[in-house]
Amino acid sequence: KYRALLARDVDAVEVFERWLAVWRSSPRDELSDCEACDLAADARLLAEAGDPRAALDRAAELLEGRMRCDREPHRLLGEAADWAMQAGQADAAEAYHRAGWLLVTGRPTFVSAMADHLMYLVRANRQKFLLRRMLEQKISGLRKEAVGQAYQEFLFSQGADERVKVGSGFDFEFHPDAYAPNRDFARAAEFEKHYYPRVGDFDSEEEKECAYWLDRAAQKGRIEFWVRNLVRKPTCSFFLPTPADRFYPDFVCRLPDGRTLVVEYKGADRWKEAEPSRKIGELWAEMSGGKCLFVMVKERNWSAIEAKLRVSLG
Repeated sequence: KYRALLARDVDAVEVFERWLAVWRSSPRDELSDCEACDLAADARLLAEAGDPRAALDRAAELLEGRMRCDREPHRLLGEAADWAMQAGQADAAEAYHRAGWLLVTGRPTFVSAMADHLMYLVRANRQKFLLRRMLEQKISGLRKEAVGQAYQEFLFSQGADERVKVGSGFDFEFHPDAYAPNRDFARAAEFEKHYYPRVGDFDSEEEKECAYWLDRAAQKGRIEFWVRNLVRKPTCSFFLPTPADRFYPDFVCRLPDGRTLVVEYKGADRWKEAEPSRKIGELWAEMSGGKCLFVMVKERNWSAIEAKLRVSLG
């Protein structure tokens, strides 16, 4: 094979064709490259000879997923997309591009294959839109990564207690006349200790049960009053910053001793993705000097709230 490839580059066409025929007719042995790589190389030679249909037929086992190795069809699919486009097989070309791009994107060892995909897009006259979209996504990803890193270093690295302040002029106040939920809970009158007559609706049955638990605790004197916190309401939404957005916890409670308890209910299926919210809530409580408490609850574990109340009330 390599003698044929060398002849292609430095010898006459007749010499190249002779060595190519020798390679194709020779049995495989222990010195041969893997079968998948040899198949891909042969398909490339057919494409270079001006026969993209033959190249696609030769590479069918790779393109259809019946043969693979750690390098193929990763490197081949971008080229195959171009061959299919030349052969008038637009749907196949798009399928090869999409499948191949997922295999090689972000992997430096396949930078040449990524270039093949970009050239396919250019030749398909889609670069004006798709390349712009790809670049925007890449830039957005890098920006989020940089923001996340800065967020972590600022809030959670050594010396954070000198940079992070809770209270001291940064307090949030629920104004008595500034509570306007987009949707009201229909049975708001059942709550005796909600700070406002209106109650914002709940996102789940478990969240509603949590509200009833808090109201019963308030009726027993464990909580002075509580608020169903709203989302994205500038004048009546308590929030904490996260790397990507803002965290609006579900409930904010005033305790009889003047402390604040923030409660967030999370379904078990969203527990892992809620880690940034959980970490900033715990940091907020830690930096408050004991004035604030935070708990994230899942699977109706009301004992977690009870434990915070015991700490607060002594």
